[in-house]
Amino acid sequence: MEWWQILLILLGTIMIGVSVGVLIYYLLSRFVLKRESRSATTFLSHIMEPLIKRHAAAPAVEKPPEYPTPNLARDVPAKREATPVVEEPSQPSAPDLFSEIESNLGLATGLWTGKLLPFQTTMWDTRRDEVDELSPDVREAVQQAYTDIQLANNIVQLSTEFYYRTDTLDENYQKLCATITERISEIKLLMEQSLARDVPAEREVTPAPEKPPPYRTSDLDEDAPAKREAAPVVEEPSQPSTPDLFSEIESNLGLATELWTGKLLPFQTTMWDTRRDEVDKLSPNVREAVGQAYIDIQLANTIVRLSTEHNHRTDTLDERYQKLCATITERINRIKLLMEQSRK
Repeated sequence: MEWWQILLILLGTIMIGVSVGVLIYYLLSRFVLKRESRSATTFLSHIMEPLIKRHAAAPAVEKPPEYPTPNLARDVPAKREATPVVEEPSQPSAPDLFSEIESNLGLATGLWTGKLLPFQTTMWDTRRDEVDELSPDVREAVQQAYTDIQLANNIVQLSTEFYYRTDTLDENYQKLCATITERISEIKLLMEQSLARDVPAEREVTPAPEKPPPYRTSDLDEDAPAKREAAPVVEEPSQPSTPDLFSEIESNLGLATELWTGKLLPFQTTMWDTRRDEVDKLSPNVREAVGQAYIDIQLANTIVRLSTEHNHRTDTLDERYQKLCATITERINRIKLLMEQSRK
């Protein structure tokens, strides 16, 4: 037989096998698998039918009884007496000041760790006028303590804002901490003495004052002159604070623009310290410019205090003072320009 004949026989055999397989699969899927699916459906129906009947026969769940909603307007009594509000008396400022002093004492007596920590001065800055109610010796001791506290804070300000720190400044800070501790201890001793002096040994019962005899209006009319016209009281207008403040700013401008002679001269801050609240009446841009100028002025005064009160002066501090003078000049010129624009 030739090779092509053998190839035809193999192809024919394969075609016949595939046709027979397709036919067998069709017969199986038509009859056998259909019967099995029916039997499975019947089996599931036998299982599920009693469950469905049992569920249908179960009694329905009864809903809980609905209770009538209470009538709040009926149950609330007709009138309810308002409880009186007891107002707590406002605490005086002195305890707050002494709490701040106690906190500063803890900071001054703390162990030296190499960190320059600022002291608290919030109560002293905001309620300084009320310190006048204290006794003279206590008031003087408090003022001396806060003077040293402000000097210590000046050293802290130099290290934080100018990044300037030396061993001499650290020694001065530690000496100030020791001085502050002595001052505060003196304040506490004076307070104890004043409290012991103010407490009386025995309270004497003072007799009630006698009421004066009633006067008749006719007697007063006889003794009084005929008629005297009251002179009108002329009220003097209160001087605004802004001219004084701008006069101080002008004076500081003259100091900042002076020729450098090697002297560290302090700037004026009296109007800023005493009438700072009235600066809020200015326009926002002028108020902001004034605040920035006085921040630089206070930094320059910090350098002056270090040289005068601590005998600490270096070339670096002199350079920083001169740079601050130039910055203050720019800020004050900007204030004057803004004031001219606001007037127009």
